[in-house]
Amino acid sequence: MGPDRWRDGLQACIRSLVTVVKPAVDRSGDPLASEQVALVARYLDFLAQRIDVYRDRGLAILLSYAELADRVRDALARAGTLPDSVTALREAADRARAVGADPRSRPSEIEATTNEVKTELSRIVRQLGPAETGVQAEVAAAVTEHATGLVALGRAWFAPQRWENDADRIPRLEDILDRNRT
Repeated sequence: MGPDRWRDGLQACIRSLVTVVKPAVDRSGDPLASEQVALVARYLDFLAQRIDVYRDRGLAILLSYAELADRVRDALARAGTLPDSVTALREAADRARAVGADPRSRPSEIEATTNEVKTELSRIVRQLGPAETGVQAEVAAAVTEHATGLVALGRAWFAPQRWENDADRIPRLEDILDRNRT
């Protein structure tokens, strides 16, 4: 089944769960099983709604980490701190941008590259010692700003699941992804 048929296949699975499996499970009297069938159906519906932009979301996250790596690298370079890490961050951010620019990059490659950048950033944050308080503050500010963007993306991504009461305050996923495409 090609990607153009995934949504149809997912919708068929959802219909089967809702119209065949759930009634049978409900008759069993097992409330946990009934709840799980409903959750699986909702998750498949969510996946069907988001499958077209799954890669775009991954790219947005990857490129946001590349930007964070640049900011942290610049802070380290200005302070003359952890010179090997400055090089490592530049290389990680360059790899991230190369993967992000390649139209053939697959979601698994995007995710793996994102994890490489995250690992490098974590290593650096753990290495910063008490002597580097100014750099720590600058890095903390960059990480906090980055996290705010990721939270907005997460809220927009999961909006179809209706976890939040005030849907009007959730940013539109398309707007966030469009900003990352330019």
